[in-house]
Amino acid sequence: MNQNDQNYKYYVPVTRLVKRTDDVAKAVVEQLIKGPDQKKGLAAVLNATTEVKSIKPADGVITVDFSNKFLGADQKASAEAMQSVILSLTENTSFKQVQIKVDGAVKPVTKTAHINPAKL
Repeated sequence: MNQNDQNYKYYVPVTRLVKRTDDVAKAVVEQLIKGPDQKKGLAAVLNATTEVKSIKPADGVITVDFSNKFLGADQKASAEAMQSVILSLTENTSFKQVQIKVDGAVKPVTKTAHINPAKL
């Protein structure tokens, strides 16, 4: 994430070279948890202590089950964190639907129509 002088937050795609793997979804989520290079001025959207319990594809949907470390202090997942997972997985895998779970509790979500909506 980044933000401009008017405190408008927006998503920034980041390209990173990683070791070749058959489990692209796992690599994508690991890189989201790792976060951006701090020298780039971007903010991480996932807590560095976030843990992934499982990533399972089934019937055109990829399900990511996070531990409760995915949640913020208010015990809710931030919209930015959820959106980053959705955008990253739908853009880097063949899946167009993502289901997010936290300790097995379902958090169904889909990709938004507008990634960085323009303010008028």
